[in-house]
Amino acid sequence: MGMEREWKYRATSELLDKIERETAGRYADRKTVIQMETTYLDTAEGDFAKRRWTLRVRKENGKPVVTLKTPAGDNLRGEWEHPGDTPDASRLLTLGAPEELKALLQKPLIATCGARFTRRAVPMELAEGCFAELALDEGVLFRGERQAPLCEIEVEHKAGEAAATEALAKLLEARYGLQTETRSKHLRAMQL
Repeated sequence: MGMEREWKYRATSELLDKIERETAGRYADRKTVIQMETTYLDTAEGDFAKRRWTLRVRKENGKPVVTLKTPAGDNLRGEWEHPGDTPDASRLLTLGAPEELKALLQKPLIATCGARFTRRAVPMELAEGCFAELALDEGVLFRGERQAPLCEIEVEHKAGEAAATEALAKLLEARYGLQTETRSKHLRAMQL
Protein backbone atom coordinates (compact mmCIF):
# COMPACT_ATOMS: atom_id res chain seq x y z
CA MET A 1 0.00 0.00 0.00
CA GLY A 2 1.30 3.46 -0.88
CA MET A 3 1.26 5.72 2.16
CA GLU A 4 1.62 9.46 2.37
CA ARG A 5 2.51 11.07 5.70
CA GLU A 6 2.44 14.84 5.85
CA TRP A 7 1.86 17.82 8.10
CA LYS A 8 -0.04 20.71 6.55
CA TYR A 9 -0.20 24.35 7.75
CA ARG A 10 -1.97 27.58 6.79
CA ALA A 11 0.29 30.37 5.58
CA THR A 12 0.51 33.77 3.96
CA SER A 13 2.60 34.69 0.95
CA GLU A 14 4.98 36.62 3.19
CA LEU A 15 5.38 33.66 5.52
CA LEU A 16 6.15 31.30 2.61
CA ASP A 17 8.91 33.67 1.48
CA LYS A 18 10.29 33.97 5.03
CA ILE A 19 10.37 30.20 5.57
CA GLU A 20 12.01 29.69 2.20
CA ARG A 21 14.74 32.22 3.09
CA GLU A 22 15.31 31.13 6.67
CA THR A 23 14.69 27.40 6.66
CA ALA A 24 15.06 26.14 3.15
CA GLY A 25 17.90 28.46 2.18
CA ARG A 26 20.64 25.92 2.77
CA TYR A 27 18.87 23.59 0.33
CA ALA A 28 18.37 26.30 -2.31
CA ASP A 29 20.36 24.39 -4.92
CA ARG A 30 17.87 21.50 -4.64
CA LYS A 31 14.69 23.57 -4.80
CA THR A 32 12.35 23.01 -7.72
CA VAL A 33 9.46 25.17 -8.83
CA ILE A 34 6.49 23.21 -10.11
CA GLN A 35 3.39 24.65 -11.75
CA MET A 36 0.46 22.53 -10.57
CA GLU A 37 -2.99 22.33 -12.13
CA THR A 38 -5.31 19.86 -10.40
CA THR A 39 -8.74 18.58 -11.43
CA TYR A 40 -10.63 16.55 -8.84
CA LEU A 41 -12.95 13.85 -10.16
CA ASP A 42 -15.96 11.95 -8.81
CA THR A 43 -18.99 10.09 -10.08
CA ALA A 44 -22.28 11.98 -10.46
CA GLU A 45 -23.46 10.14 -7.33
CA GLY A 46 -20.42 11.28 -5.32
CA ASP A 47 -19.09 7.77 -4.74
CA PHE A 48 -15.55 8.96 -4.00
CA ALA A 49 -16.70 11.72 -1.64
CA LYS A 50 -18.91 9.26 0.28
CA ARG A 51 -15.80 7.18 0.99
CA ARG A 52 -13.68 10.27 1.73
CA TRP A 53 -11.47 9.30 -1.20
CA THR A 54 -9.84 11.82 -3.50
CA LEU A 55 -9.30 11.09 -7.19
CA ARG A 56 -7.41 13.70 -9.14
CA VAL A 57 -5.53 14.41 -12.31
CA ARG A 58 -2.71 16.85 -11.69
CA LYS A 59 -0.47 18.41 -14.29
CA GLU A 60 2.98 19.01 -12.82
CA ASN A 61 4.80 21.38 -15.18
CA GLY A 62 2.48 20.06 -17.89
CA LYS A 63 3.00 16.33 -17.16
CA PRO A 64 -0.24 14.61 -16.04
CA VAL A 65 -0.35 12.28 -13.05
CA VAL A 66 -3.44 10.41 -11.76
CA THR A 67 -3.63 10.02 -7.97
CA LEU A 68 -6.03 8.23 -5.64
CA LYS A 69 -5.91 9.08 -1.92
CA THR A 70 -7.80 7.37 0.91
CA PRO A 71 -7.99 8.23 4.62
CA ALA A 72 -5.71 6.35 7.01
CA GLY A 73 -5.58 8.67 10.08
CA ASP A 74 -2.75 10.23 12.10
CA ASN A 75 -1.25 12.37 9.31
CA LEU A 76 -1.40 9.31 7.01
CA ARG A 77 -3.24 8.68 3.76
CA GLY A 78 -3.22 5.85 1.31
CA GLU A 79 -1.81 7.14 -1.97
CA TRP A 80 -1.40 5.50 -5.37
CA GLU A 81 -0.53 7.21 -8.64
CA HIS A 82 0.40 6.60 -12.22
CA PRO A 83 1.42 8.86 -15.12
CA GLY A 84 -1.32 9.91 -17.51
CA ASP A 85 -4.51 11.93 -17.63
CA THR A 86 -7.09 9.12 -17.36
CA PRO A 87 -7.57 7.00 -14.21
CA ASP A 88 -6.61 3.40 -14.94
CA ALA A 89 -8.09 0.98 -12.40
CA SER A 90 -5.79 -1.90 -13.30
CA ARG A 91 -2.66 0.24 -12.84
CA LEU A 92 -3.86 1.62 -9.50
CA LEU A 93 -4.96 -1.82 -8.26
CA THR A 94 -1.57 -3.26 -9.19
CA LEU A 95 -0.02 -0.61 -6.95
CA GLY A 96 -2.30 -1.67 -4.06
CA ALA A 97 -5.34 0.62 -4.34
CA PRO A 98 -8.60 -0.71 -2.82
CA GLU A 99 -10.33 -3.35 -4.95
CA GLU A 100 -13.67 -1.49 -5.01
CA LEU A 101 -11.99 1.18 -7.15
CA LYS A 102 -12.51 -1.08 -10.17
CA ALA A 103 -16.31 -0.85 -9.91
CA LEU A 104 -16.23 2.90 -9.24
CA LEU A 105 -14.14 3.60 -12.32
CA GLN A 106 -16.68 1.83 -14.53
CA LYS A 107 -19.00 4.80 -13.92
CA PRO A 108 -18.57 8.09 -15.79
CA LEU A 109 -16.44 10.66 -13.96
CA ILE A 110 -17.06 14.39 -13.71
CA ALA A 111 -14.77 17.26 -12.70
CA THR A 112 -15.95 18.62 -9.35
CA CYS A 113 -13.41 21.32 -8.49
CA GLY A 114 -9.71 22.09 -8.77
CA ALA A 115 -6.62 24.02 -7.84
CA ARG A 116 -3.95 25.99 -9.70
CA PHE A 117 -0.81 26.79 -7.76
CA THR A 118 2.94 27.10 -7.76
CA ARG A 119 4.84 24.71 -5.51
CA ARG A 120 8.32 25.54 -4.30
CA ALA A 121 9.54 22.06 -3.33
CA VAL A 122 12.63 21.67 -1.19
CA PRO A 123 13.93 18.13 -0.61
CA MET A 124 15.77 17.81 2.70
CA GLU A 125 17.96 15.15 4.24
CA LEU A 126 17.16 15.36 7.96
CA ALA A 127 19.40 12.54 9.12
CA GLU A 128 21.23 9.72 7.44
CA GLY A 129 18.65 7.92 5.33
CA CYS A 130 15.81 10.20 6.43
CA PHE A 131 14.31 12.44 3.77
CA ALA A 132 11.45 14.94 3.75
CA GLU A 133 10.09 17.53 1.38
CA LEU A 134 9.11 21.04 2.36
CA ALA A 135 6.44 22.27 -0.07
CA LEU A 136 5.42 25.92 -0.18
CA ASP A 137 2.18 26.20 -2.18
CA GLU A 138 0.54 29.39 -3.44
CA GLY A 139 -2.32 29.84 -5.90
CA VAL A 140 -6.11 29.39 -6.03
CA LEU A 141 -8.74 26.79 -5.31
CA PHE A 142 -11.84 26.84 -7.51
CA ARG A 143 -15.25 25.29 -7.94
CA GLY A 144 -17.17 26.48 -10.96
CA GLU A 145 -16.79 30.27 -11.01
CA ARG A 146 -16.00 30.53 -7.28
CA GLN A 147 -12.37 30.90 -6.21
CA ALA A 148 -10.41 31.20 -2.97
CA PRO A 149 -6.73 31.86 -2.38
CA LEU A 150 -4.48 28.92 -1.57
CA CYS A 151 -1.42 29.46 0.57
CA GLU A 152 -0.03 26.58 2.62
CA ILE A 153 2.99 24.69 3.83
CA GLU A 154 3.35 20.92 3.62
CA VAL A 155 6.05 18.87 5.31
CA GLU A 156 5.96 15.43 3.70
CA HIS A 157 7.86 12.41 4.92
CA LYS A 158 9.66 10.67 2.05
CA ALA A 159 11.96 7.98 3.55
CA GLY A 160 13.58 6.77 6.75
CA GLU A 161 12.35 7.45 10.27
CA ALA A 162 9.13 9.49 10.26
CA ALA A 163 10.02 10.90 13.69
CA ALA A 164 12.63 13.19 12.13
CA THR A 165 10.10 14.57 9.65
CA GLU A 166 7.57 15.10 12.42
CA ALA A 167 10.23 16.89 14.46
CA LEU A 168 10.88 19.23 11.51
CA ALA A 169 7.15 19.93 11.18
CA LYS A 170 6.83 20.67 14.91
CA LEU A 171 9.93 22.89 14.84
CA LEU A 172 8.49 24.95 11.97
CA GLU A 173 5.12 25.07 13.75
CA ALA A 174 6.71 26.46 16.93
CA ARG A 175 9.19 28.81 15.22
CA TYR A 176 6.65 30.44 12.91
CA GLY A 177 3.45 30.06 14.95
CA LEU A 178 1.90 27.88 12.25
CA GLN A 179 -1.70 26.74 12.45
CA THR A 180 -2.50 23.21 11.31
CA GLU A 181 -4.64 22.92 8.18
CA THR A 182 -6.91 19.94 8.74
CA ARG A 183 -8.75 20.18 5.41
CA SER A 184 -7.29 18.95 2.14
CA LYS A 185 -7.13 21.18 -0.92
CA HIS A 186 -9.92 19.03 -2.36
CA LEU A 187 -12.22 19.54 0.61
CA ARG A 188 -11.62 23.28 0.71
CA ALA A 189 -12.34 23.57 -3.02
CA MET A 190 -15.54 21.52 -2.63
CA GLN A 191 -16.69 23.85 0.15
CA LEU A 192 -16.58 26.91 -2.12
